[in-house]
Amino acid sequence: ESEVLKDIADTLARNEEKGFAQSLYKSYVNRLLENEQVPLKLQSVAQGALKEGNIELAEIIYERYIEIIRGSLAKDTLSSELIAIIKSFATDGWNRGKDPSYAEKAFGVLKESCGKSYFTEELQYLRAYNLQRQKEYQRAIEEYSILVTDFPESGYVDEAEFKLGILYTYIVGNKEKGLTYWQDIVKNNRSLEYAAESLYLISVQSQYEEDSKTAKAGYDKISGLIAGNADFKNLSERIALRQEEIQESKQIEYNLKMFLDAALKEFSVNQAALELLVEPFKCLSFKQEQVKFSLTQLQMETGCLAPELTYLWSGDLGSVSVVPVA
Repeated sequence: ESEVLKDIADTLARNEEKGFAQSLYKSYVNRLLENEQVPLKLQSVAQGALKEGNIELAEIIYERYIEIIRGSLAKDTLSSELIAIIKSFATDGWNRGKDPSYAEKAFGVLKESCGKSYFTEELQYLRAYNLQRQKEYQRAIEEYSILVTDFPESGYVDEAEFKLGILYTYIVGNKEKGLTYWQDIVKNNRSLEYAAESLYLISVQSQYEEDSKTAKAGYDKISGLIAGNADFKNLSERIALRQEEIQESKQIEYNLKMFLDAALKEFSVNQAALELLVEPFKCLSFKQEQVKFSLTQLQMETGCLAPELTYLWSGDLGSVSVVPVA
């Protein structure tokens, strides 16, 4: 009978009847608990649901599973179980994560039930990154800051400080605070990659504020640090462009200026702009085979006025030119 409930709930979920499906999934889990109170049984069913891609059912089962083990397992064992659940749902940079928001909920249970001491540097980084990917920027700042404070010798510190600089400068709008993190990376010089990129961002900000002398000194210093290093080809090319702009008294590159205008000035384009969501993926191309990327958008009803859309490409496109197609 319980499997019949699950089958019906699965059908409702496939037909986007989420509310009804969730109600039946809860009834299904209650039936499971009537027949079997052993936590391992629930854990097994939840793992099976995850493998099937039934995230909603897995979360409902894990909710009940956590309720049971939270009051019965020792902290060491409980923390191991919660961490396994977190890693099943969190986004970690290698995968999108099955449900980052549920992972954060489990992070909260871990901290409340087991304490802060169970957060290793890797787990602390994962929590901060998971929040960042959910666009919970203020909370991501808090967690990255904890990582920097609690694990000052961690290999994640430079990355955390670099991201704190990004978040404070371009998201929160506190460029002075962001600058202190980049300056700290440059001063400590633990990682050439993060030190060079941090100094580049500091120099770009100086150039944008028309402090060409400081910007040029920064670019020159980076050039000396990465000279002859093929791993920094892209950064070398960006520096060459910035140096050329300063030497010829030209305005900073248009797309970069537009971004800095939006991020560093008092007003924010983000307050009025439509949000663009991009899902990156790897594309395998065989020799002589052309790879095409396309963009589509919904057209709004505007009466007799047809909207005009302009797309500006920025970033590293390599040697390939963008060819617009009507």
